[in-house]
Amino acid sequence: MLEPIITREELEANKRYAYANFKAYNKERIMPDPIKIIAGFAGVGQSFYQAKNPECYDATQCYDTEAMAYLPKDAFFRSYLRHIIGAMQENKHRVIFVDMYEGLLERMTEYGLKFTVVYPHRDLKKEYIDRYRQRQDDTSFIKKISDDWNYWITFWDASTYKKCRLASGQFLSDVIEEI
Repeated sequence: MLEPIITREELEANKRYAYANFKAYNKERIMPDPIKIIAGFAGVGQSFYQAKNPECYDATQCYDTEAMAYLPKDAFFRSYLRHIIGAMQENKHRVIFVDMYEGLLERMTEYGLKFTVVYPHRDLKKEYIDRYRQRQDDTSFIKKISDDWNYWITFWDASTYKKCRLASGQFLSDVIEEI
């Protein structure tokens, strides 16, 4: 059993409080959508979308990856969840981006956080490798994605998470309103 970050009762109270306040915030801003939590595959366009939409919160940038690598996984995921919940409680973010760590997504599900996994269609490997080269990603990163492509696409296809699979030429910005 996981050590809770906060109790389920606190989480429910926080979610009700955050939702009520966010509804009021949305009315002020005329923004009817609730907070969207997006777990995006590399290259789907999170950075591009965030650069054009300052109401986003990039939880992928909220920690020092190298320092966190020395923490036990449960501590890492608890810390990450605190950042996500904190961003939700601020009630000023329309979209929150998170990493696609399987363990993180499992814990988010356990805590009742709703999110959407955005990833490419299996046939788009070449298109995505080209995207990584165009944005000058490290060759070791490109090789890792290329080598593990079928594993990850099969994994996300089989997952029970809410998902959005992108077609050729599509980016997150093309589908985010439907998520």
